[in-house]
Amino acid sequence: MSSATEIERKIEGFISKYYKNQLLRGVLFFVAIGLSYLLLSLTIEYFFWLRPLGRAILFWLFIGVEAVLFFRLIVIPVARLFKIMKGIDVNFASEVIGKHFPEVSDKLINTLQLKNNSNNTELALASIEQKSRELMPVPFSLAVDYKKSLKYIWIALLPLFVFLVITIFSKGDFFGSSYTRMVNYDQAYEPPAPFNFFLNREGLRAIENEPFVISVNTQGKQIPADAQIVINGSSFFMKELGAGQFTYTIEQPVEGTEFYFVANEVKSGIYDLKVVKTPLITDFEIELNYLNYTGKPSEIITNTGNVTVAEGTEVNWKIKALSTGDIKYITKDTIQTFRRSSNDVFKFSQHVYTNSQYTISTSNADLANYESLDYNIEVIKDQYPDIQLDNIIDTTANGQNIHYGRISDDYGLTALRLVYYNENNAGNKSALNLNLNGGTVDQFVRSFPDTLSLNEGESYAYYFEVYDNDAIHNHKVSRSEVFTYHKVTNDELEESRLQEQGETIQKLDKSLSAFNKQQEDLERLSKTQKEKGELSFNDKQELKSFLQRQEAQDNMMKEFSKQLDSNLQKIDASSEEKSVFSEELQKRLEANEKRLEGKENLLKELKDLQDKISKEELSDRLDDLAKSNKNSAKSLEQLLELTKRFYVQKKVERVAKDLNKLGQEQIDLTKEAENNNAEAQEKFNESFEDIEKKLADLKKESEELKAPIEIPEDVVKQESIKEDQKEAQESLEESEKEKSPEATGDENKKDAEKSQKSAGEMMKQLSQQMQSQMMQSSGEQIQEDADMLRQILDNLIIFSFEEESLMNDFKGMNADNPQYSAKLVKQNDLRENFLHIDDSLFALSLRTPQLEDVINEQLTNIDYNIDKSLERLAENRIAQGAASQQYVVSGANVLADVLSDILGNMQQQLSGMGQGSSGMPAPGQGKGGGMQLSDIIQSQEELNKMGEGQAGKGKGEGEGDSDSGEKGGEKGSDNGEGSAAGESGQGNGGSGNGENGMSEEQKALQYEIYKRQESIKQELLKYLQENGLSATGNNLVKEMENIENRLLESGVDDNAMTRMLNLKHKLLELENAAQEQGKKEERESSTNKSAYQNNIINTAPNASEYFQNKEILNREAIPMRTIYDGKVQAYFKKDK
Repeated sequence: MSSATEIERKIEGFISKYYKNQLLRGVLFFVAIGLSYLLLSLTIEYFFWLRPLGRAILFWLFIGVEAVLFFRLIVIPVARLFKIMKGIDVNFASEVIGKHFPEVSDKLINTLQLKNNSNNTELALASIEQKSRELMPVPFSLAVDYKKSLKYIWIALLPLFVFLVITIFSKGDFFGSSYTRMVNYDQAYEPPAPFNFFLNREGLRAIENEPFVISVNTQGKQIPADAQIVINGSSFFMKELGAGQFTYTIEQPVEGTEFYFVANEVKSGIYDLKVVKTPLITDFEIELNYLNYTGKPSEIITNTGNVTVAEGTEVNWKIKALSTGDIKYITKDTIQTFRRSSNDVFKFSQHVYTNSQYTISTSNADLANYESLDYNIEVIKDQYPDIQLDNIIDTTANGQNIHYGRISDDYGLTALRLVYYNENNAGNKSALNLNLNGGTVDQFVRSFPDTLSLNEGESYAYYFEVYDNDAIHNHKVSRSEVFTYHKVTNDELEESRLQEQGETIQKLDKSLSAFNKQQEDLERLSKTQKEKGELSFNDKQELKSFLQRQEAQDNMMKEFSKQLDSNLQKIDASSEEKSVFSEELQKRLEANEKRLEGKENLLKELKDLQDKISKEELSDRLDDLAKSNKNSAKSLEQLLELTKRFYVQKKVERVAKDLNKLGQEQIDLTKEAENNNAEAQEKFNESFEDIEKKLADLKKESEELKAPIEIPEDVVKQESIKEDQKEAQESLEESEKEKSPEATGDENKKDAEKSQKSAGEMMKQLSQQMQSQMMQSSGEQIQEDADMLRQILDNLIIFSFEEESLMNDFKGMNADNPQYSAKLVKQNDLRENFLHIDDSLFALSLRTPQLEDVINEQLTNIDYNIDKSLERLAENRIAQGAASQQYVVSGANVLADVLSDILGNMQQQLSGMGQGSSGMPAPGQGKGGGMQLSDIIQSQEELNKMGEGQAGKGKGEGEGDSDSGEKGGEKGSDNGEGSAAGESGQGNGGSGNGENGMSEEQKALQYEIYKRQESIKQELLKYLQENGLSATGNNLVKEMENIENRLLESGVDDNAMTRMLNLKHKLLELENAAQEQGKKEERESSTNKSAYQNNIINTAPNASEYFQNKEILNREAIPMRTIYDGKVQAYFKKDK
């Protein structure tokens, strides 16, 4: 290649670099001018908020300037660079190069001109070549210096630096907002508000139907006082929380919505709230399928997940839910998913056996475990069957245990059994199936042992068991408590009842002392009440406390009385026959219970009215209570003593039976060769020693009685028995020592058997001797009691006569009579005499149960009225005092009537005992010992004639005495005494038979008629018993008693005579009936196996007005006080 050509190429390189330099400079200027203009425009917009037109001018002016600059500074250099446009030529480039390089100067341009000359010669060409070689080393491209262009880079960097600084410090807001407005020049923009709204949460997503809180803050130069939120075109004021802080709650968002804020005409941007659909349960249903054995039908539970089910029940859940993806069943240790059967229905099923807590959790695509519902499943375990027993001891069925059972189960019963076994062989149990009605509840009554065959003297255990219908657990069983039953022998039964009786007696004995203490407190309270004008608060409280203690004491005594009565019934039930003593004692106990019940009313009345009634009424009530307590104290002491006597007697009988049984067993032992040894004999020796110890204890118990019972014993026989037993044991011991395996018997064994038989026979004899002595002693005691009662009755009649005479004396005088004080002294003497009668009766009642409570009541009333008569007569209140005396006389008469009945019964009892246990006449007596029926009829006829004479005489003499009889009927004291006095004085309707109008001779004759009628009745009773006609003649005996009562009440009047004549005719009819019975039937005597029962019923009216004595016959000389002895002798001499 030629140098000229190379020069041209280098010039072309220069031109290219020249335009590149032009392009670089153009870019720098384009950026600098463009950024400067942009900054200027944005700054103008930022500060001036131009209108759309101004922003459009600035925008398009910027676009125009940038386009011109881009074309001029970038497009043209690029086009010339790539020779798209004509640029500088070679000559211009040579000039630039020549100017840049001085050594080149014009050489380059001259060379180029020569070369372009077409007429160049070779010389010219050579010259060009030479010049070209000279210019070759010159680097033409260095004529263009990029550095000169780069020095303008600061022009572009300066606006860029300004832009970056402002953007960084304004966080892009300075140019960002103005740039946006410039770009969107056609939109209208408001100038910036004094504050801005800032939403205080990132996401705008609400949960359906759950409250959604929108909270916004305002920041700026000004803070608005209030703000509003606009939702779907509706404005709502927001709640201000603080300066520039506002909140608003959308309660139940259902669907998405747009909203914005407004405050002081400043609006925020528009926000879009999205609402997420929640899982919703619309229907909740549980189906319960119970096991078949429960008998319960299937059940559906709605709208709740809490269920109570039986064990093993199948539980089926069925849930309908909207917007729900899945439902989970969550327990403590498992998570299970419901099965989706359709779009909105979910199901789950399982069997439950234990209590559990579970959770139903719903979820969808947006919300996981959104709603969790907690429920409980309570599983009712199949309970064990329940058995409850009430137990009583049937005292009438020989101590059988009676059980009233109630059995139940939650679902059903299948079996009920009685299981029993001997305690000595617990492994051998017997079971008895009992009737069961089925169902879930049943009851039964079962006694044990009932008809079961048990061995006497052995103990058994038993219980009841019931089975349910629980097939899962193989029929559960429940058992009752284990009961024990000892199949007692008759001896053990009697022994236990006697022991129970003894314990009750001890309790009653302790309570009696407390009862007496109560009586002392009552006397003190009564005295305080009478002395004080008005009771203080403390006195009233003390009285109230006393009444409470008294009530508690009475209840306790009543309970003891019931226990004694129950024990007596038990003892009688185990005895072969019921004793008269026991029967009378039971009557006394029953009467005592009734009296205590009646006393409850008085105590209740006092408790209720103590603050309401007057002082006098309270005093009377306390007196009544004192009398009642006195009666109770006497009666309880009597009952206690009588029960002790009965207890001792029964124990003696028991010992006698044990002795007889022991004797027989001792004899039987000789027949049992295998068991007859020294050890067995030693047990018999110990048993006899126990009997002797019991006898010694009985003697001590008897000595503690106020009237001791003689305990039969025979020391000689007892010592002989012990000696025989000792010899028998020694012989047996010797026999056992000497006996060889080959021996079959020896003399020692025979001697032992002989001694054993002797001891056994003597035991039996001693037992019979004890029983005989007790029977004999009983008869003697009854005779002694009858004699004592006859003596007391005589003294009581004399007391009644003297009290009546003294009463008549007081009625006929006034307080000024000189004899008044003497008569008052006599009244006091009579009071002392009556106390002796009272003491005697009380002493007798401690050993005679026939003396009933009515005697105590009469004694207390008489004692009370004697004291009242003395008090009133001493105060010169004669009428009231006489009325009290009349009460004393009436009470004495009633008491005499009662004692007479008791004496008659005792004589009948003695008569029965005289005939022996069979009820037949005693040896030597025979049927001729009493009157025949014809003699009885003759005696009654003679008595009727005597009565007719007395009736006529009394009628003639008594006509003028009716006034005096009526006079006695005047009203007495406030206590009702006048009525009693009046009754005594009225007589027989004024016919003259009043006692006050009778002479001493008439009284004696009337008494004689009464005695003879009583004697005839006793002879009739004997005849009826001897001839077996008690049932036939029972009405005749009652008629005679009615006649006797009539004689005592009204004397020998027409009514009494009519009854006596009718009685004679009935006796004749009885005689005819007896004769017919003898003709028609050959009668053969037979032994009476039953004990004599007294069928006589006292039909006498209450409270006779005068003395009513039924038996003072066969008097014996008895010791009396001197004052009574003289009166009685004088009285009976008149009979002669």
